[in-house]
Amino acid sequence: MGGGGSSKSSNTTTNTNTSGTSAISGDNLGVVISGANNSTLNATMTDQGAIKAAADIAGAAIKGNSAAVSNALNFGESALDFGSDALKSNQKVTHDALDFGSDALKSNQKALDSAFSFGQSSVKAALQSNESTVKRALSTAQESFSDALDFGTDAAKRQTETAKSAMDNLRKNNSETINAVKTMANQTNENARAALTMAGNTAQRSQTGSSSDMMKVSLAVAAAFGVAMIAIVAMRR
Repeated sequence: MGGGGSSKSSNTTTNTNTSGTSAISGDNLGVVISGANNSTLNATMTDQGAIKAAADIAGAAIKGNSAAVSNALNFGESALDFGSDALKSNQKVTHDALDFGSDALKSNQKALDSAFSFGQSSVKAALQSNESTVKRALSTAQESFSDALDFGTDAAKRQTETAKSAMDNLRKNNSETINAVKTMANQTNENARAALTMAGNTAQRSQTGSSSDMMKVSLAVAAAFGVAMIAIVAMRR
């Protein structure tokens, strides 16, 4: 703020009984009274220097206020610029954060897709492997069962053939045994006839006392009897 002079004003009432004339030219801070006998005057004086100083002070104050307002406006503009820059920075940070979040979500989505794809592939491979294993097991079991059936069939056929062969051999043996018995029986009959003939001859010779002929007859009869018994036993079997 600027400096200046002082201001002073006063009012004075004066009663005089004089007469005269006065002339004043130029700047003057006084009061000129002429021909005012027996009158009451009211005079007001103004200090022009004080007014000028006050005007200077007011102008300086206005300039100072204008500068202050301008500075305030500049500060406000700077503050607004700073706020705008801060908002832009925050916007950029927010945008970067959103981009990072979006990239993170995309990465997680990709990881999940890869995990699901791997899991699906693993499950599919496991199912295919199990299916192949089951098919091989069923095929092996079927082949084993078929081989077992073939083996059982062959064994049954061989057993049947063996039994048939045994029956044939038994029939053959029985037939041969029967034939042998028949032959022995025939032979026994012939021996018995021979023994009887010999016995008749022996009876004729008994009168001469030949003991050797009697022994022969006894042996022949015993042999014929033994052969007959063997034939009877064989026939019963």
